[in-house]
Amino acid sequence: MIFNFVRRSTKRVQPMNNGHVVVAITLNHRDARLLKHMLFMFAAFCCGWIPIYIIGVIDWNGNAIAYVVLHGLEMLPMMSFVVDIVDLFLYNRELRTYFMNKLRNRAN
Repeated sequence: MIFNFVRRSTKRVQPMNNGHVVVAITLNHRDARLLKHMLFMFAAFCCGWIPIYIIGVIDWNGNAIAYVVLHGLEMLPMMSFVVDIVDLFLYNRELRTYFMNKLRNRAN
């Protein structure tokens, strides 16, 4: 839904070439970057949660998998959550600028 919204807004704002409107049919750089970012976040989410669900289906009573392995795999959803948060922080320039200004003002 987010990608479709951005795509429609990109089509509304069409570039001009010598006073004539140029129809942009292809995926522009902004849309491609957004799509890559969304796919990365989805992949990070799936990599964190799919192993837990697979273990839940295969080993529903908890006897076949070692205790250490099970708890190691239970850390994956938390790690994927942290990866998504850090990625959003790095991707959002305005948020980075806001926090950096707050840190600079606090240090003075």
